[in-house]
Amino acid sequence: MRIARVEDCACPRCRVFALGLTPGTTVEILSSSPGPCRLRVRGSDLVVGHGIAEKILAVEEAVCPA
Repeated sequence: MRIARVEDCACPRCRVFALGLTPGTTVEILSSSPGPCRLRVRGSDLVVGHGIAEKILAVEEAVCPA
């Protein structure tokens, strides 16, 4: 998945960007259970709460036909 955008909300947006979750970045969702969300970004595992995760819009990357 690729991050398409981050909602406009000052504090969480700054926190998300500080974690490296910027638009265009590829992310892998490892777990999104009732607890925190576990993501893999740029080779590192991150854990974010659902409040912050809800501010991030991620979309499937388009696959080019061969």
